[in-house]
Order: sequence, then C-alpha cells, then structure tokens
Amino acid sequence: MKEVDNIKRLHVGTSGWIYGHWAGILYPDTIKPARYLEYYVTKFSCVELNASFYHLPLKATAEGWIRRTPENFRFRPKLSRFITHQKRLMECEEPVARYFDVFGGMIPRLGHNTGLGFNPKPVVGLSGY
Repeated sequence: MKEVDNIKRLHVGTSGWIYGHWAGILYPDTIKPARYLEYYVTKFSCVELNASFYHLPLKATAEGWIRRTPENFRFRPKLSRFITHQKRLMECEEPVARYFDVFGGMIPRLGHNTGLGFNPKPVVGLSGY
C-alpha cells in the first residue's frame, strides 16, 4: 500500500463557475449568481480561471475569490492571450508582472509543481513570490 500513500490528490473542476445556463442544472434555482462560487466549491476542488485569458480581473477581485474559498481549494488562472498570442511570449515583462500582481496571492493555492497558467511548467518563474 506504500504506492497508494504516494498518490497525489486529484483535483477536479471546470473552466469557470459563472455560467447562467448552469442554473437549475448545477446550481439550484434558489442560488443567486453572486453566490455561485460558494456553491461551486462544495462540488469541485479547483477551477481554471478561463476569463483571465481574455481580461485580467482586478487584484481585489482575485483576492476576494481567495477569501471566499476554503484553503484547500485550487485556482488555475490562464495566462492572458495578450502575452501568449499577441506578444507570443516575447518582450512581455510588463504584462507578466501585471499578471503576477493580480494572481500572486493564488500561488499557495496552486498545489505542488504547478505554474500559473502554463502546463506543465511556466515560461516565467515564480521567484519573488
């Protein structure tokens, strides 16, 4: 059974939690969209932040998501398409710094051997965080 003891926890989630068409399917009709995240964490252990690919949220918004979820909940914010598709990972120090400023508080919530927005390893390091 030693091999079983070494297995890491598998986290299951989706690419977001704010989907109106999930009302009555995942979310009970009695739950308002403003409380979807609190309900989501009762069903899943992680979420990919797909929205960050299109638009970086405010840092205060990301910090609010952290506060509204349990410590063992995992986040996986996608890297901005501006960095990956427009800048093509070249000369993107300033947008990468903004990304880490917004999502740096999630680093403890990423799990082991995980980078922000890249899989399996980030192009940019996590030094300084």
